[in-house]
Amino acid sequence: MAVVGAGVIGQSIAWQCARRGLRVLVLDPAPGQGASRVAAGMLAPVAEASFGEQELTTLQVASLHRWPSFAAELTAASRLDIGYRTDGTLLIGLTHDDLQAVQRLQTYRQDLGLITQPVTGQAAREQEPLLNPRVCGGTRAPGDHQVDPRRLLRALTTALNDLDVEI
Repeated sequence: MAVVGAGVIGQSIAWQCARRGLRVLVLDPAPGQGASRVAAGMLAPVAEASFGEQELTTLQVASLHRWPSFAAELTAASRLDIGYRTDGTLLIGLTHDDLQAVQRLQTYRQDLGLITQPVTGQAAREQEPLLNPRVCGGTRAPGDHQVDPRRLLRALTTALNDLDVEI
């Protein structure tokens, strides 16, 4: 089986296939050097949910629910920390207009059944002390996660090498 692309998605697919006993070849002229390397690593379906994207949000939430086991399995297989964090996302409004936009999205997200929590400017600064002192407030998505894409790529490459997958 051939997988074209050695970013996070390509390597993840190759790793899952190799774990199931398939012989895999990964094709990429610059493995791990594309968009995956500079991605933010957000696993944030709540923070990223936007008007008119209900189906996409449903898929993102389902994907997020799979991440804890994927992260644990990859960490065990590679013996590397992938920088997986589950401490949520903070969305802030610097001005009152910004805050109104954040609050409109918060209401939309709650209507979808997603968990969000309003936060005051002071609470936002307590959580993130380097925020601008004029932050008016925002919302917190406590169920959102994050991963370090560079660490993730290293772990995937290590796990693939251990399974003798050619990249």
